[in-house]
This record gives sequence, structure tokens and C-alpha cells, in this order.
Amino acid sequence: MNLESCIGFGIAGNFAGHLEQAGESKDFENLHIDKDKPQGIFPFYIPNTYKNLGTYPISDKFQFLSNSENIQVEPEVVLYCELVYNGDVVEKIIPKSFSAFNDCTIRKDNALKISEKKNWGKNSKGISNNWISIDSFDENGILSNYSISSYVYRDGNLEKYGVKAKVSDYTLFYQELLDWAVNCINNQKDEGPLENLSSVLNNAKMPTHCLLAVGATAYESFGENNYIKVGDTIYVVVHKSEDTNIETRILNSDLDCNDISYVKQTTITNI
Repeated sequence: MNLESCIGFGIAGNFAGHLEQAGESKDFENLHIDKDKPQGIFPFYIPNTYKNLGTYPISDKFQFLSNSENIQVEPEVVLYCELVYNGDVVEKIIPKSFSAFNDCTIRKDNALKISEKKNWGKNSKGISNNWISIDSFDENGILSNYSISSYVYRDGNLEKYGVKAKVSDYTLFYQELLDWAVNCINNQKDEGPLENLSSVLNNAKMPTHCLLAVGATAYESFGENNYIKVGDTIYVVVHKSEDTNIETRILNSDLDCNDISYVKQTTITNI
């Protein structure tokens, strides 16, 4: 699994309430998009390009804080997927495994595209090294038993950052999500905060695999009202839903299990 050769895509608005809490719902007001569906797909990493999105941003240890920027954790599940093409059209997306992901994001009102807030250099995203294989990407598969929890350890306290959410709480998931994503990648226009993804894939020389971050959860009060700062430790944990001891596991450094995917990031101010 060579993640640096994968194109990185994220889904906007796949969890109820997140866009409103992030102050981004207004960006989509003038677009003709079904408000009951995700609002689009954005790139956060484009291999084989030289623009800002061409820098590989993912780390399993560090979170780079860009100077004087307002930065929030975005806790998600990310899928490692095969892209199947028919000519220059994506025909299928086939999920192979999943991991915990921090789609860390700069909050700024003057960004024209979502992608402008997503990649500010090395260590601007977080991912777990513990990938869990997907047996079947449907209601009977392994992922149906998983939830996402996220925390920030600050000043001696472990604070809940995002709401604990089952993967079934996503607006779209399983085959419905894949069908929607294929259509989006092939047909999304360069409009408002979104980009033409067919052009993005061409610029990336049609990679055979992608990282598909399926959407950030809603925030707890602490996450909604606090940006990340120096000294914080970030935890995003994808775990069995019946495991109610995640906070205790974090405090006891007891997350290294085959059925848990987690990322622990130390905040840094230089790359």
C-alpha cells in the first residue's frame, strides 16, 4: 500500500450538522445540489502535480499548525480504494480497507475552493497505520460494527472533540455512497467551492487507487468552540461500537489492538 501514489478525496456534508457547525453550509447555497445528500467531493492531495495539493500531507504522528490559522480536527473514516476506469471515466470504486483519519482543516472565509483549506504542507493530515481489511462493503460487513470517536488532550484533560458516531450515521454509506461518488467524480463541475474532478484525475495521471475520506462527524461543544493549539494531542479512533472504554484506553495508552484503528498526533509548529 503506497499512500503517496493515491489521490486523496474527501466528501463534504456527509454527516448531518457538520457543515453548519464549520460555517461552510453557506458556500453551497447557490448550487443546485440535493440538500439531503453530501454536497460534493474535494481533493486534498493530488500526486504528480506541483501546486499546493501536490505535497503529500499525511502523517501518523504529527499535526502541523500553520501560523495564526484557525484549525479544527475533522474526525473521519477513510477508505483505501481501487479506481477502475473505462477509458478516462471512473467505472467503479472498490474499497479494500479502512483507517482512522483526521481531515484537519483551516477555517477561513476567503477560500474559493474547499481544497484551499485542506493541504498546507507536510503533516497537515492525520492517518492511522493500522488499516483494517474490508470483507464486504455492505450492512453485513465488518464496518457495520464500527464507530468514530475523537478527543483532544489539553492541559491535563481529555476533551471530547467530535460526537461519537456509528458509520451507519453517515448520510450515505456502502453501495449508495460508492455510486454517488462515481457519479460525482465523473460529472462534478468547477462551480462554487467544488472542482472538476475529471480534470483533477487527468492532472494526477489517472491513479489506480484513492483515499476516500467519507466525511467529518459533528462536533461536541469543545470541538465546535476550540481550534487546535500548540501542546494539544489529537486522537481519532475508529473502534467497535460496543467498546465503551475508549477514553480509558487513551489515558492508559491501550489502543494497540488489531480491531482498533487510531491516529495520535502531536501538534507541531514547523515541518
